[in-house]
Amino acid sequence: MRAPVLQDTSISAFSHTHMVGPGVSDLGNHGIMVTRTFSAATIQDSSSKFGYSSRFSHGNETALPGYYAVFLEDANTFAELTATGSHSGMHQYTCGGGDVAPCTLLLDVCHTASAPGACLKASTSVQFDPTNHANAVLTGSVLNHGSLSGRGPLGGLYVYLYATVSASGGNGTVVPLVVGTWVNNTLSSAMNATTTSGNAGSYITYAAQSSDTIITVRAGLSFVSVANAKANLFAQQSAAGSGSAPLVSFNDAVAAAQAEWEGMLSRVHVDLPLDVPAEEAAGNLTSFYSAVYRTFLAPTQYSEADGSYMGFDGVQHTVWQGGRFLSDMSIWDIHRTQTPWLVVTAPDVAADVTHSLLVMTEQGGHLPRWPLANIYADCMVRAGFVRSLRHSN
Repeated sequence: MRAPVLQDTSISAFSHTHMVGPGVSDLGNHGIMVTRTFSAATIQDSSSKFGYSSRFSHGNETALPGYYAVFLEDANTFAELTATGSHSGMHQYTCGGGDVAPCTLLLDVCHTASAPGACLKASTSVQFDPTNHANAVLTGSVLNHGSLSGRGPLGGLYVYLYATVSASGGNGTVVPLVVGTWVNNTLSSAMNATTTSGNAGSYITYAAQSSDTIITVRAGLSFVSVANAKANLFAQQSAAGSGSAPLVSFNDAVAAAQAEWEGMLSRVHVDLPLDVPAEEAAGNLTSFYSAVYRTFLAPTQYSEADGSYMGFDGVQHTVWQGGRFLSDMSIWDIHRTQTPWLVVTAPDVAADVTHSLLVMTEQGGHLPRWPLANIYADCMVRAGFVRSLRHSN
């Protein structure tokens, strides 16, 4: 979930797939957002800057490894996000009380970072939990045709989402006022929608409250199926690691994400000269560890909670014992920079990079130069191979 860049003044949605450092646009799928002005006009031409976007100020945002928060001015809502694993995350939206407008949470399954027309095929659904009508489930699937993903044999990459949504307020649980879907810019009370038009989504509206309404979204992601997205959610958000309830709280999820990042960043230790002024030293450390953080943002893990992943032959596979199938590598950019860095700082990742490239070659017939997911987006990898082969079979 990418934080806005410095020149941004509005946020259109919080999406769940991102590329790191590409020279082209792709992914940015399944946008979730909160708005106070939801209507048919809100979703008109939703591929071009979104009537449900909200202004924000960089003075009202926080960006830390594993956590992002911002105040959405037009929605009068405080948004918080955290990651809970390779294929799951949590959103928490605090809709300010006393606002006369209802608070609508929406899932735009055609949201993308790619150019208009990237949503080739999409479907979504919204349903109540039969055991608790205060809870809802959103699902989505999309065939995303981006600058790189569009080069695959299917013309795009399938991305699936399964999310649970619940809300609470000053008087306890808050029940949705209205739920539905939209397709081709038309709102509907139907619980399912499918389209090839590039315009579809689902929504849940909560009535205005005198006190704050807190909406919690638990999102699972998959590149195999909606069922896998659900399984990934419960596997990675289970508080006991059992894959079932109870699920981790938002605050505990933030703490766990930050602890994991602390472990990664602590692999590199810096001793500064004693004669450096404290303020300058703090600035240098911030710059250095910000750079270290970015070196660990890629590659992307595509093997899921059960070990499955889509191979370069278009077939579902199971990852090798103890490994992770990794992709999203611009090899001609990283062979002299990130790859040797990972060999030193994260040899387990470097070994999985090597093994993944070998598997891609075996499944697809040749070594990729810009692998994205299970797609040849077409190599200079000898050093990484030699240094990490001892970690691979």
